[in-house]
Formats: sequence, structure tokens, C-alpha cells
Amino acid sequence: MRELEIKLHGPPDALASLSRALRAHGAKRSRLQATPIAALSERHATHVTRLRCHVHDALGSDIEVTLDIGTPSVAASPAPIAELGLRHHGGPLQGLFDLAAAWIRHGGLWICTVHGPDRGERVRKQQAHSPAVKAPSPRLDHDADGPTLMRLFLRSALEQVLAHAGGVAEGSSDAETIHQVRVGLRRLRTVLREGAALSPAIAPSWDAVLARAFAQLGQRRDEEVVAAAVRPLLEAASAPRLSWQARGSADPALVVREASFQTTLVAVLALAHAGAERFAPLSPAAARELLAKRLRNLHRKVVLPGRRFERLPLAEQHRVRKRLKRLRYLAELAAGLYPRDAVHSDLRRLGAAQDALGRHNDVAVAAAAFRADAREHASAWFAAGYLQAHLAVTGRAARKALTRIVDAKHFWD
Repeated sequence: MRELEIKLHGPPDALASLSRALRAHGAKRSRLQATPIAALSERHATHVTRLRCHVHDALGSDIEVTLDIGTPSVAASPAPIAELGLRHHGGPLQGLFDLAAAWIRHGGLWICTVHGPDRGERVRKQQAHSPAVKAPSPRLDHDADGPTLMRLFLRSALEQVLAHAGGVAEGSSDAETIHQVRVGLRRLRTVLREGAALSPAIAPSWDAVLARAFAQLGQRRDEEVVAAAVRPLLEAASAPRLSWQARGSADPALVVREASFQTTLVAVLALAHAGAERFAPLSPAAARELLAKRLRNLHRKVVLPGRRFERLPLAEQHRVRKRLKRLRYLAELAAGLYPRDAVHSDLRRLGAAQDALGRHNDVAVAAAAFRADAREHASAWFAAGYLQAHLAVTGRAARKALTRIVDAKHFWD
């Protein structure tokens, strides 16, 4: 949604005033040029009280701070607004992120990327939260150097995290929204880990914070998505118990509101908008070679154990799955630097292998959950044993999917 902000004087329904304001603003260059003013109507209104001030820090940053309290209202469906907005007006950009982190620690705030018009549209459509969407791959220039690529990779991963984490922080328990937060976190951790050589500013502590949130959000997925995935298997086997007793997972809203998680996101945001001085000065050719090296390394760590996947302990199988995910996510991020047809073939094989290993992992997680449940409910032993035996089937399917990426020619070679 594109937003055009115009200050009007007079009642909100003064269309003549709006017409004059549009002409003065130069809206004739937009699609509004072909829209008769009389055809415009109010879709939603936002009523807020705004407090505004400017903050100047010791380094010379000029930050405009606004506090909006009110409601976007559509008929009788109000939704409260309490938003603190920060806008950089001059001086070092880092001051913006430092102030954001201070407010998070001081006031328990969290990042929200839903803008006023989007929030109003959501209320008008009676949507409690924005629907989950998949993040697009970044648009890359073949001549992009190391700092440029790293910034684009970070922004792409952050876009997926922030677009969904705000809804979770507001109370959304939608499984797909939580899943997209976790995918975004995995992509972000991949960028930070595989791109560490591109920026000495990456703090080792970031990964631990992001990993903890990822794991806590995964508890809810195990209770909902994994349970639903194995249920048809158990129904077909006439299992006496089809689901395990939930052990109680962390509240997703509290997980993403947690101050260390939010301040880590702010720190990564700061790096994603930092100058070249915070990145390694790699030329376009050197940056592409580094990416190819990381992709080859991940590929090797996947295919070597993948040939004997069924014989690996579960912990090793899980490690292969994590490396496969990193390989796929890094390949998706770097895809714009390579021919589309070659990239598509590789991503299709990587996606199929990831799906096969994901199904295997779901069965393993469910088997472990039923074993724990059997301590109190003896009827859970059937499901635990059946799923444990079924791991041979899913393990074989995973190994076959992995073999399809072993000998194929890859776009990064």
C-alpha cells in the first residue's frame, strides 16, 4: 500500500479542500490524477493524540520522537493504538538504533512494521492480525560488492522476521505466522553465520539470543503442526492414543517481546543500514567467490553423511537437516547472482530434500513426545513404538532425496 500524507484544514469531508491539497501536493503525477474527487470515499479513519519532540544525542543525531495514542476505527470495531515512532532527521544514523534499544529496555517496547493505513485496513476487514506471507529473495546486482550483498541479505531476512514477529507480539497464535518467524530467524542466523567474514561487527552473542527464541517458538509448533502431521499415520494404524499431552510451551508473544530478542533485532537492523566501514572491503568478484565457497562447504557437509543417512544417530540426522536448511537459505539469498534456470533446478532439489528430512524429523519429534507421555499414559506406548519403527521409512525417503543433490551440477560451481 502506498501512502500519501497531506495536511488538510477544515472538516474531514471537505472534498474541495482535499482537491486543492492534492493539486498543491503534485498528486497529478499519481494514479489519483484519473480519479474524480467526488469518487473518493473514506475507507477508515484513525483518531490519535500525538505528542512530538526532537532528541539530540551526544554524537549529533537528531531523532524525531512521536507518541500516538488513539484508535483506528471502522464502524463499531475500534482497535487501540499506542505507538512510539522514531524518525532520523540528521547526524549519525546509529543514534536512531541506540535510542530504539534504550526504549525497549526501559519501556518493554517491541518493533512493529504495521503502518497506520495497513492497521486501518486490517480493522476494516475484521482481521485480528495480518496474514502470514513468505519473504521474497533480494534483488541483487551482479556487480554488488561485499558490503552491499551483506546489507541486502540482512534486510531480506529481517523483513521476514519483523513482518510476522510484530503480529505474534500483539497476540497472534496463528501457526503459519509463528512458522514464518522461525523461518526468518533461520535465514537470519544463516546470513550471520555464513557471512561472518563479510562483517567483523557481527556479535557472537546474537546467535544465542536468536536460537533461544527459535527453540521456544518451536515448542508451539511441535504441539500443533507435528501432532497434526503424524495423526493420519496413527489413525491408519488404529493407535489407541492419537495425541500426546501438551507439556506447556512458552507464550509466543512473550518470547518475541523479550528485551534481549528485540534489542538483538535492533542491533542487526543497525548493521543492515550501516556504512561500508562496518564490513569487509570485498570486491564483487571476491564476494561471489566467498559465497560460492560457503555454498560448496555446506553442500559437502550435507552430501557426505547424506549417503548413509539411515544409519546415522538421530542427533547426526538432525545436524544434516540444519545444514541442508542453511544451504537452501543461502542459495535462495544468492540466487540473483546466477542464471535463473540453474538456480531453479538446484532449489527444487534442495526443497524436496528439506521436505523429506522435515517429515522424518516430525516423526522423530512425535515419537519422543509419546515416549514422554507414556510415563503417565500407558496407551501412548503404541504410538511411540509405531512411530519409532516408521523412522526407517522416512529415513529411507530422506536418503533418496539427498542422493538427488549429490551428483548434480550446481549453480555455484
